Amino acid sequence: MSVDDRDNTLLSRIANGDKVAFGDLLDRYLKPVIAFTRRYTTNYADADDIAQETFTQVWLKAADWQDQGTTALGWIYRIAYNRCIDLMRRTRRMVLVDEVEISQTGDDPADQLADMASVTHIETCLKLLPERQYTAIVLSAITGLSNKEAAGVMGLSVEALESLLARGRKRLKELLLLNVKEEKVV
Repeated sequence: MSVDDRDNTLLSRIANGDKVAFGDLLDRYLKPVIAFTRRYTTNYADADDIAQETFTQVWLKAADWQDQGTTALGWIYRIAYNRCIDLMRRTRRMVLVDEVEISQTGDDPADQLADMASVTHIETCLKLLPERQYTAIVLSAITGLSNKEAAGVMGLSVEALESLLARGRKRLKELLLLNVKEEKVV
């Protein structure tokens, strides 16, 4: 049984009130959904609330889900994405957040700090992208959805998503290079 078939079966069972199936779906997708929602807010409590609201909607709307060219995971991300956009519109905040910690592996702390600075630089440049380009990049490059799934999450055609990705990557490259040139001038 493929992952998609298993997810479809879980959603069918959830639609019939099967709490065990819902638990299985949570085990599979709660962490990725939380990681996704944390990219839209600096407040982890907000991100966790969005993830909780997402799975509440999955429980309530499982009977409405139909495979319309996207996977069950794509549908779940779509719910989370809509909740994130609602939050952004309410709060006017959009921040890419990744947990970067200095590890206790014995690696050179200076190298780890340089890595953190690089990640922070990329995050800062990503935050400057328009929301739709940012979301396309997060869904495709960071979350790892296929272009078809990411397009489904955003309610776009694959071609429109690919256009957003191309423009977003081009703009991100410009921002990264601009910042590097500014640092060299100083």
